[in-house]
Amino acid sequence: MEKEGLGEIVLAINLSAKQFEQPYLVEKIKSLFSEYYINPNQIEFEITEGALQNVDEALHIMSRLKKIGVAISIDDFGTGYSSLMYLKQFPIDSLKIDQSFIREVLTDQKDEAIVKTILSIAENLGKILVVAEGIETLEQLNFLKTLNCQKGQGFYFSKPIPPVEITNRLKD
Repeated sequence: MEKEGLGEIVLAINLSAKQFEQPYLVEKIKSLFSEYYINPNQIEFEITEGALQNVDEALHIMSRLKKIGVAISIDDFGTGYSSLMYLKQFPIDSLKIDQSFIREVLTDQKDEAIVKTILSIAENLGKILVVAEGIETLEQLNFLKTLNCQKGQGFYFSKPIPPVEITNRLKD
């Protein structure tokens, strides 16, 4: 993207639990970065909580990924086997609040409390960015802004689009 005059863009890539457990994952990623001249600072790997069941192994893999220079995000936070220990032990850069909590955040007090709690914990731990998934309305966006949610994604911003259209939009 930088070659096309679009500047530095961070690309988020989902890693499934199965991929995350591959024995040579980090070596394969390093090889691909080298082969395709990818700047690790422009990559964020999204990992679901399900991939973190073996805490020692997950910590080892995440530490090795961080040494490469990539960012790490916990995707769909709050829907798996959420443990505050993850936030304490793992070298994560961001949490993505699952859309199931955002969908009714304006009408369900429990969803609101969960979202507020996640944001508060991330803020108090410092340097953990929070992304709200599944924002579909301006009201949801405005509410999340009042809670100091740093980023959001969802159909409110854009429906899924083909890569060519992404490039054209970024050039505009």
